[in-house]
This record gives sequence, C-alpha cells and structure tokens, in this order.
Amino acid sequence: ETELKQLKGVDVNKALARREILKERVTEARRTAVKQDGDFTEVGEAIEAEANFNERTTIPRLLVQDITPEALAEKLTHDPVLALMSAEGGIFSIVAGRYNQGIPNLDLLLQAYTGEQHKVDRKGQEPFYIERPALSMVLAIQPDVLLEAGKHKQFRGRGVWARFLYDVPESNVGYRNTKPEPMSESVKGFYNDTIKAILTVPKAKPHDEPILKLSPKASEAFTEWREEVEQELRPNGELSDIKDWGSKLVGATLRIAANLHVCKTVHRWKRGDVGKIEDELISLETIKASITLGRYYKDHAKIAYDMVQRGKGGRAQKLWQKIVAWGSPSFTERDLWRRIQTGAPDHEEFKKSLGVLEEMSYLRRFEMNTGGRPSKMC
Repeated sequence: ETELKQLKGVDVNKALARREILKERVTEARRTAVKQDGDFTEVGEAIEAEANFNERTTIPRLLVQDITPEALAEKLTHDPVLALMSAEGGIFSIVAGRYNQGIPNLDLLLQAYTGEQHKVDRKGQEPFYIERPALSMVLAIQPDVLLEAGKHKQFRGRGVWARFLYDVPESNVGYRNTKPEPMSESVKGFYNDTIKAILTVPKAKPHDEPILKLSPKASEAFTEWREEVEQELRPNGELSDIKDWGSKLVGATLRIAANLHVCKTVHRWKRGDVGKIEDELISLETIKASITLGRYYKDHAKIAYDMVQRGKGGRAQKLWQKIVAWGSPSFTERDLWRRIQTGAPDHEEFKKSLGVLEEMSYLRRFEMNTGGRPSKMC
C-alpha cells in the first residue's frame, strides 16, 4: 500500500487539480451567463465536462483497520476490494453500534462476503452504490474478545459468525522457543513477490469476472466432500450444532481452492506461460489441499462456537449468584427479572440463562394457578 501511495500520489494530485479547474469553469460560466443575459451554452458545456470527469482522486487503498461501517462503505466505493486486518476486535463493537446508539449495522459486512450490491442513502446527499463489494477480514484476537462479541445475538442470527474461518491454537506460553530461526529470505521474498503479482492482475468489471473451473478429477473429489459435509449437517451430525457455519463450509472450501490456484498460477501468468489465470483448471492437488484446510477449520469452528456457548454458561452462573444473594426459596420469573433488570442482558438472554440453570438442576420451573393467568414460578 505504501508503494501504491508513492506510485499513484502524483497522478492523484494532478487529477484533483484538474477536477478543481473544471469546478471553477462551471462557476465562471455561470457568472458569464448572468452577464450575457441568460446564454447558458458555456454553462452546459462546463457542467458536461465536469460530469464526464472520471479520473481517480483518492490514493488506492488495500487495507483498513479501525473503521465505521459508513466510512467503510465510502472506501469501498473507490476500492471495492479491501482487506480489514487487525490484531484487535474493535470492529465488532463498532458494527454492534458503539457509535450508533447501540443499533447494529451489519449489512455491509454481510453483503461484502458475497459481492452483493450495497446502496447507501444519506440525508441531504445523493445515494451511491457499491456494485460488487469484496471485503476480506483477518482478525488476530484474544478469546475474551470473541466471548464479548458472542453476547450480541444478532452476530449469529444474521450470519456474521458463519462467514468466518476460525483458528483457535493452543497457547504455547511457557514452552516457546526463545531462539527461533528467522524466516528465510527466500520464503519471505517468494511471499512478497506472489502478493505483488496478484495485485498486478487486471481487475475485471462488475458482473464480468472470470470463472475458475475444476478439473474432472478435482470435481469428483469436491462432490465427495460436499456429500460428506451435507451428511454432517443432519440431526446428531458433527455439524448439527453449528449448522449456520457448516452450511457455508463447502463454499468456503471452494474459496480456499480459488486462492491456492491463483497463488500457484499467477507467476506463470506473469511470465507469459499462461494466457489467463482462468485458462488453467483447478487441479486435484489443489482441491485436496483446500479440503484438508476445510477439515482443519471445521474442527476449530466447533471449538470457537463452544467457547462462546460456555461464555453464555458463565452468564447463567452470574444469574445464579444473584439468586443466591436474594435468598428467596421461590419466586416468579417476573419478580426475578425486575430485581436483576438493571445491568442485566436482554430478556431473551435472561430466559436462556434460566433454561441453562434448569438443565443443570440448579432450579425447577413450574406454573402456579393464582386465579388469573398462571404465574411462571422458580
């Protein structure tokens, strides 16, 4: 990105100057028209010239970090392919409504996963469109950040969690190699060359993107994987508890295969050995590698979802502590909710926590007839 800034900075500054000149010409033409008693010929020509101006007036961006959904939308209008990379999880609290009175704003994150058109309407401004937004997110966060974000039920209900691939490694603190070998210059150089080569691939116009295809053997292997995943989504299957994530695993596997294919092919394309990257079929070796990664991410998704679920169990434990502190041997659910409502999660989470306590035999729930509508007792 720094190299792009240096490379394109002069061109952008020139374009900004030309745009300002066109604006000034419109202003000057209007003044002239007023003096010449309504001759709008030059005004129309100046306005048309300004409208036809399509040079880039912003520095190209590849990465963003601490950004609001509104600012992200603006960036994607200029650079529809972006990566959000961060060692923190601040983006979760931002999209959950930190700057929006607690109202989640998830639409763009969801639409940028599939390249769905995003339209932005703002009061007093012209609406603008992002035809094919593509946002990659790479977050290296602590488990506590995941647990905190797991409190927002819309993240799972709207499908945010289902769009991530999870890597939950065991901590090696206390067992780390204090004299690690540095990364070899050849590996570092090859990685950098690959990324730069990918960035030189001409960008396709929206709805005219090239289509990557599987070889016959790769297609057979992928079909077997697809059938395997489908069976694991059945009741009591390995993915039955995380169907939202599991339903996207097959598609994620293809995305991984496409990325591996591009990384393997881009150097031959740059040398001229391949006419177009899409001219080569995705090989059996590549699809097998992506399936191996798919199995890895499946195991780690189960760990991540379980961590969030256990976090919810922690909320049930806190509720039990409040019940014990209250000291009442029996009570209605309504009285309990009124007592702990300040600073408590929403009512739906409150009921879920009661359900967890009942499952663990901490309390028993029943209905008592009081002459009117039955009361829910604990």
